[in-house]
Amino acid sequence: SGLFKLEDKVVAQLANSLGYQLIKAEAEKAALAKSPDVLDLTMRGWALAWRTRQMPLQKDCKAALELFDRALAIDPNEASALAGEAAIRFVQYSFGWGGDGVDYDAEILVKADRAIAIAPENTQAYLVKSEYLSASGRARNGLEVANAGLVISPNDAHLLAARGFAEIALGQFEQAKKDFEPALLLSPRDLAVA
Repeated sequence: SGLFKLEDKVVAQLANSLGYQLIKAEAEKAALAKSPDVLDLTMRGWALAWRTRQMPLQKDCKAALELFDRALAIDPNEASALAGEAAIRFVQYSFGWGGDGVDYDAEILVKADRAIAIAPENTQAYLVKSEYLSASGRARNGLEVANAGLVISPNDAHLLAARGFAEIALGQFEQAKKDFEPALLLSPRDLAVA
């Protein structure tokens, strides 16, 4: 009985401490934003971008790209908006929706690299870069990028899946299976991981 009370007290203190740290981290992140408009536009863009991973629609891609463009017009160094643009361009690349003459390396790799340089902890940029490299016949490079992102966030289900897709392209099927299993456990309802 006394042990359970002590355990409850420790758990409550940890939860309070963790909750405080999460709120503090979000507040610091918001404080770093140069403009609330940039934050709003970027978040709305990502809401559409994540939806395109589940059910790709050209209209959602176009709307998300417009939101990211507007955010970058206000702050050209908004890493999350840069990564978002790269993510939408990857969807367009994947479905052939970008039109003729699009330089996808510039639209995806350059923006993802810039996002990583500005905010090295931005795992979204690592994800889209890895996915694009693997899909464009550069799976070994895609694997390296996924590994670099996983150093930052070892339990990122999307990066584990991206590493798995790169491994499949390289014929490393057993290793891919080892990456997909935890990805599915971490994010079982996410079709983009499956």
